[in-house]
Order: sequence, then C-alpha cells, then structure tokens
Amino acid sequence: MASIGPKCILHAGMPKTGTTSIQQYLYDSAISSDQFVYVCQYGIDSAFDLMHWVHSRPTTYVEYTIGNLIPEKLAEYKAITEDYIVQKINNALENNKILLFSWEGCFNFFSTDELLLFRNRLESHGFAVEVIIYVRNWKDIIQSGFQQRIKGLRLDSFIPVPPYLNQGLKNRIIPIEEAFGAHAVRVFKYDTGLFENGDVVDHFCRQTGLSYKSTQIYRQNDSLRLPAIQFLYAYNRYGPMRGYGPAIKNNYLLIGALSALQGPSLTFHSSLLDSMTELIAQERPWLEQKMGGVSMEEDIFKHDNEEHTIKSESDMFNFSPDSLEWLAAQINARPVTPVSGELAAQKVAAQVHILYKKTHGKKPLYYRLMRKVKAVIKRAIQYQP
Repeated sequence: MASIGPKCILHAGMPKTGTTSIQQYLYDSAISSDQFVYVCQYGIDSAFDLMHWVHSRPTTYVEYTIGNLIPEKLAEYKAITEDYIVQKINNALENNKILLFSWEGCFNFFSTDELLLFRNRLESHGFAVEVIIYVRNWKDIIQSGFQQRIKGLRLDSFIPVPPYLNQGLKNRIIPIEEAFGAHAVRVFKYDTGLFENGDVVDHFCRQTGLSYKSTQIYRQNDSLRLPAIQFLYAYNRYGPMRGYGPAIKNNYLLIGALSALQGPSLTFHSSLLDSMTELIAQERPWLEQKMGGVSMEEDIFKHDNEEHTIKSESDMFNFSPDSLEWLAAQINARPVTPVSGELAAQKVAAQVHILYKKTHGKKPLYYRLMRKVKAVIKRAIQYQP
C-alpha cells in the first residue's frame, strides 16, 4: 500500500512464520541502512519497546516473569523507552527513513485500544502506519506451536492446540484491522514455495520496499526431529525444570545438543484437529479473500496412516531404541528400558536432566577467561593502596 509522507511498518508475526529470521535481518542491517530505522532496544525484536510504550500492564511481559526485568523499575523502563522511541522517530523523520517495529506478541498481548494508542502516537508525528502479517496453514501452526511450547519447557500436559488458536486466526486479525483500518493491514501466507528463493526475509523486504542486501537465507528456530521432541516432552512432563522459561534464553544449549538427533518430523493425526474443524471451515474464505485469493487448502489427513504420526500422548512416550541409545551415550549411561510408556518417559526425563546439567556446565573458554579477568580487576581495585 502506497502512503504519502513518513511511513511506519509494524511487522506483527504471527508466531512461527519466519518472524525471528526477519527480526535478525533487520537487527543486523539497521546500523548501516539508509532506508529504515528499527526499534529494538532490548534484543532483536520490539517487544520491550511496545510493552513499555503502549501496553497498560507492561509487567505481564515474560521478561518480568523470568527475572531479567525488575517490576520496581517500571517507571524507569517506561521513561527510557519513551526517550529511545522519540530518538528513533526523529531519526526516521530527519533522514526520510521508514520506521520499523516487529513483534509477534501483538496478537497475544495488545487490545484494540492499545493498538489504537500506538497508531495515534505515530500519527501525531505524521506517520502512516502499515501492518504486515504472515499466517500458516492451521495444521502447520498447531504442530509448530506445540513444538515451540515443548522447547520452552512450558507444556506439562498433552495440549496439541496452542491456547492462542482457540479463537482462530480471523479473530486475531480483526482487532488489528479495527485499530489500523483493514486497508492498512496486509496478510500473506507463510509458504516458502510462494517466496522467491524460498526466503521470507526477501519477501518481507519486497513488500516493504526495502533493499535485501544479504546473500544468505536467515534461518532461526529450526525444527527438531521427533525423537528430540519426544525427549523434551518427557522432560516437560516429568523433569524438574518445568516452566523454566523461554527456550531461546535458557534452554538453547540443551536444544542444541538434541538437534543432533535424526528421525522423522513431528506430524499430528487429523483427529487432534477435531476441535478446530468447524472454525477452520468458517475462517478459510475470509482469509483467502484477505490474501488476494491465495489458497489455504491443506490435506490434514496426509500423514494419518504413517507409523510415526502422533495420535495421543502415548505416542509421545513411544521412543525408538536408537534414540535411547544416543541419549545414553551422551551421559555415559545405560539405555532406558522399557522403550515406551510412562515409566520409560520418567526415566528419559531423568537422563535428559543429566544432559541438561552437562550442557549448561560447559561454559565457553572465552567466558571462563573473562570471569577470571574480571575477578583479578575487582581485587586490584579493592586492594589498591
């Protein structure tokens, strides 16, 4: 959509649609870009900034839960954010650049009123706000969301459909349209087959009018194979680290170790989508029209007769002997027996926890050396005559 005057783009996800890849590219390119200014004060996305600039209850942001942010400093965070965003706004205006925000949490955390506040604040500076959203087929979303919650150690029961999908995709998008206007909200299907070079970052840049200067395809949060997902699920159910926090911050070393496991991909039996069937049928025509006729048709029965398709929690506890031998080898233990059932899952969780401690006990050499250097400097300062 063409706009006259300063332009702001809000990239609003959805989750598991290449969002992190887009954010990483924007973060890496922002300093040298003569086209855009990217708002990302805390990490590679705009979560911290959006939560403290327009949200009515910023302390519900996950970083407060896991301890990186201190509730008592809320007023300080809000003041810092206000100054930071004003600087970014002035930079964009003075240099005729696009102002960019990106966070998939817009679907989960913001009311229409809060989104309207975001729009009004930017329009007061002369910006026209456009929103870009990517969506996946429903089964893809459900399978990816299930895996992501397992990777974050946030799933202690078998809930295939992510809670945020219970309202459907349409009901997630409509509040955004109400805030910004349907004409300002563009929705695209996340399908690498539809993107040139199979690259969502390149597609995003084309839609926003940005030059794509990277020769590599940015990939983040790649999927694990089924054996690794089964191990992590058992750890979710029976391990001591349940609810520990977002995987990308706390569990990346464990996930990195498990990524070496090979095997089939995670696929759900169509029966696990029964609760969504009616909603999917209702939403599909609206979504296809919103995307300019792109089909949302999918074969949810495609994998139903395959050996490794997940039909229930018991299938998550049906471990392959090869994967159990691999896990045992990582911690110098004997493979778990039996190979299926709750008892097997409990034993697997115990071994995964040993692997967790082993991976987190390995600090890079640079990290260990820097700790020693800092300790020496601290002592020198304390005992300086």
